[in-house]
Amino acid sequence: MILPSPGLVSRQRPHRWPTSPYFMLFHNPASWEFTGGEWLPKLTRLPFAPGVNGVRQSRAGAPVDPNLAIVQMQARGFKAIPEDFDGGFVTQVPVAGGVAHLLKFDTLKRVGSASILKHDGDGYAAFRRKMLADGVVDAPEPEVLEPLIERQQARINRRANELHLPHVKLKSKADVEALKQMRAAANV
Repeated sequence: MILPSPGLVSRQRPHRWPTSPYFMLFHNPASWEFTGGEWLPKLTRLPFAPGVNGVRQSRAGAPVDPNLAIVQMQARGFKAIPEDFDGGFVTQVPVAGGVAHLLKFDTLKRVGSASILKHDGDGYAAFRRKMLADGVVDAPEPEVLEPLIERQQARINRRANELHLPHVKLKSKADVEALKQMRAAANV
C-alpha cells in the first residue's frame, strides 16, 4: 500500500458539466403551476448569452449587454425578479472549461467520475412562496387559473372510459383529488 507523502495536496478535478452563462429570472403573470397543494409562479430564465433572446455582445472582450433582451421580456408582460431577492438566486460552480451558473437550489454532486445535478424542490417552492408573500410576484388572477383547472378536468374526462383498468383507476383517483385541491386553492 502506497501512502501519500505529507506534503502532497489532493486536488479534486472540476465537475464534468457544461458551462452556462449568468441568467435572470422572469415571471409571466399567466404562467402558474399547481404543486404541493398550492399555486406557485413558473419562472423563466433569460441567459446572458450573446445572440440569445436579444442579448448582444458589446465589443470584443467586453461583457454582454442584456438590456434590450430585458426590455423585450418586460414588453411581453414578464416581470423581472430582482437579482438580490432572497440573498440572490444564482450560484457559480467551477466546471471543466469554465463556470456554470445554477439556481441556488441546484447543486452538482460527484458520483464516481460523473456529476449529477440535484435540485432542492422544497427550497425552490419556498423561494417562490416567498415571492408571493413579499409581493415580488402578484397573486394569480382567477381567469388565469381557470384554463389550468379545465385542463385537469379534461385529463380526467379522457380516462373515463378506461376506469376498468387498475392503473388508470388509480391515476384517475389521484387526478380527481388534485382537481379538488386546485379548485380549493384557486377559490373556485
